Amino acid sequence: MIARFFATALLTGLVFASMPAAAQPSPEAMLRNMDADRNGKISRKEWRGPAKGFDRLDANRDGALTPVELQSASGVGQSRATTSTTRIPLVDVHVHIHGHPSGSVQDRMELDYAGAANLAIAQMDENNVRTSIAMVPPGKHVGRFDDQGLLAQARRFPGRIAVLTGGGTLNPIIHTTAADAVSDEIRRDFEDKAESALQAGAIGFGEMSALHMSYFPQHPFEEVHPDHPLFLLLADIAARRDVPIDLHTEIVPEDMAVPGKLRAASNNNPLQVKANLADFERLLAHNARARIILSHSADATGARKASLMRRLFERYPNLLMSLNVLPAFPFIENLPLRGAGDIKPDWLQLIKDFPDRFMIGSDQFYTPQCPTCEKRNSATPSLRWLELLPADIARKVAIENPQRVFKITAAR
Repeated sequence: MIARFFATALLTGLVFASMPAAAQPSPEAMLRNMDADRNGKISRKEWRGPAKGFDRLDANRDGALTPVELQSASGVGQSRATTSTTRIPLVDVHVHIHGHPSGSVQDRMELDYAGAANLAIAQMDENNVRTSIAMVPPGKHVGRFDDQGLLAQARRFPGRIAVLTGGGTLNPIIHTTAADAVSDEIRRDFEDKAESALQAGAIGFGEMSALHMSYFPQHPFEEVHPDHPLFLLLADIAARRDVPIDLHTEIVPEDMAVPGKLRAASNNNPLQVKANLADFERLLAHNARARIILSHSADATGARKASLMRRLFERYPNLLMSLNVLPAFPFIENLPLRGAGDIKPDWLQLIKDFPDRFMIGSDQFYTPQCPTCEKRNSATPSLRWLELLPADIARKVAIENPQRVFKITAAR
């Protein structure tokens, strides 16, 4: 009964603000008392307070209260030096504005880049994201979505949207050209396309892919060696132009069977994938001035553990990583972020030890005309783990590292 009273007091605003901090119920206590299905959120059905209180706290209008929303409303722990990190302005370094990994969904969608950008800006405002860096999803073949549509929105929202190039243009060339078939003519064409995109306003290359598992039947499987000659050429271009490369790849230390959960998710996935760790290290070593951002802190094969990333960070100063902050597919492994926005201790220590290497990349798809995307479009990022970092490191991860790496000034 006491817990219920505290919860209702918090939600109605009648008592909570006047209570001493030590007596205030924490978001954790709220979750323990109301989160019946133990999914780390309080749904409207689980809610025990007045409807208006729920509506007031549900900042992103997704029908669930997260620990971050409860923390923000309660003010619990405001005396802690790092509590304000949840409101640090953010740069999201990995989003897709009007893209979808399924070709069949893309074919049914109108090319409404303006509507997608409007959706992105609205969500960014709710989550204190000052700037998002958008890119075309990687493909093996040239797709309908291109950099020009994104660049138009970057011009429309200067400072709020920036663009990486290559997912729909350079990536297909790599995946359709055998390593031993790379001629001087292909190299010149590849380099011309890369340079033209940068001159048009792109600030780097991405999303590129080396090993990308298929997550559902309409989603392609992509595999090419990370040290493919055109990847090495891209590293040289990136180093010369001082821009980063966003690379999606599973890291596979030795040949391995594809996990059963992935095979069940899509029969596009093969029975086995080849080792590529040595190839990936050759790419990193090829040009030390080429900064490679490893997309997505989680992986689909289970090999990318914190211990492996520590070894790679120690060996290659040009390696960086973007951290997923949205709900993952159920078959994704090695999730640094876990329920209720917490973070695993070994990953937390890794960030503390390499504070200049990490950024936040949500992998959000802002996609109109896509009912299946609606839940993800409105998802609230899990950012509570930032409070576990020293304030200066939290700010580096949230905004300072992206500004340095991409040479941008986040919008105010």
